[in-house]
Amino acid sequence: MPDPSTQPTGGLAIRSRWRGLGSPARMAIVAAVVVSLVIGGGLAYRWWTSWPPRLILTGDPTASNLVPLAFSPDGLWLATTDDVGLYLWDVKSGQRRARWPVPPGRSVFEGVFSPDGRTFVALTFETSKNTKPLEITLIDTRSGAIRATVPCDQIGWLGQAFSPDGNTLRVVTTGQPPGTHVVDVDLESGEAVGIRQLAGLPSPHADSVSRDGRLLASAFRETGSGPMDVALVWDLDADREAFRMSSFPAEPTATGFSPSGKTLALGIEARGIELRDVFSKEVIARYSPHPSDYDSQSLAFSPDGETIVSLGYWSRSGINLNTGRRLVAGHLGDRWMPTTDLVAIDLKGGRILGRLASEGRPVFSPDGRTLATCHVDGSVRLRDVPSR
Repeated sequence: MPDPSTQPTGGLAIRSRWRGLGSPARMAIVAAVVVSLVIGGGLAYRWWTSWPPRLILTGDPTASNLVPLAFSPDGLWLATTDDVGLYLWDVKSGQRRARWPVPPGRSVFEGVFSPDGRTFVALTFETSKNTKPLEITLIDTRSGAIRATVPCDQIGWLGQAFSPDGNTLRVVTTGQPPGTHVVDVDLESGEAVGIRQLAGLPSPHADSVSRDGRLLASAFRETGSGPMDVALVWDLDADREAFRMSSFPAEPTATGFSPSGKTLALGIEARGIELRDVFSKEVIARYSPHPSDYDSQSLAFSPDGETIVSLGYWSRSGINLNTGRRLVAGHLGDRWMPTTDLVAIDLKGGRILGRLASEGRPVFSPDGRTLATCHVDGSVRLRDVPSR
């Protein structure tokens, strides 16, 4: 009588045939599966280390990740923060030169130097409350003392800009009552000279404020006869719609004004980046710097407007081929398919100047020659921007 354990039935049949394959054949099948999952994913991402940092700044090992905020107007200093402090670094030596005060029980999430460099503006939230109301803190950069604080009822930050004369700071927020709010702060007196709510602006998404503080770009999905992806530009002074752009191949995921305010960059879901003329609304250029698994979530122009940095986040969800790629890449290391993909692009030639994995929060120096980023290991890294 035949031995039942040798009969090729059900799962045993598959196992029997698998065992019948020689070792080279099995290796070839495994290799084919891995390549099919990773190709177009990890292998196509081409993470390289050809853009090494010039300086690596490390903070308190017991604190959270160090995050770059802003360079001083002369480019000699870099302000950073973590969950316990606000720090000033010498850009040439990489030495920490000062620790500025932060109001008790608050954390800094955004900061900027005034145009004359005499004041540092820190936007903070209260860490102990779920609502996290914003507060604007003005710090004297010479003494390191807090000059003034401006409380806000709002809980969300959309952007900030200085007036052309540098005397007024404009902060755009969301909060209570529900909607978008504009807070104007006089830097000399340290007092709010205007707090108002915008009327009629749809729920903001993927926002950016122009350099002169006059315009707010916001992307949203408009419903009517059918869903339509729209980029809306709002005149903050007149409190009305300035214009809108449509005809996008997919939903806009990020916006960013050029320094001149004449060009609006838009990240498009799974489609890369579009540059549009603010006056004609026409497409000037298109770039596809990220793999299709990544969406551009942040766009930053260099001060001369000739380079743009796009920060892409791995954003595909669900069970599909990309999920398989991610699982395989996870075993091969974060460099194969990291959470973020940061790309610097020369806008004139369309050439990629550099690509970084697992880094974020890009900040340009005033001359555009240095780029500061935060790394997943908790450090801040300074790099020379490659020549075009």
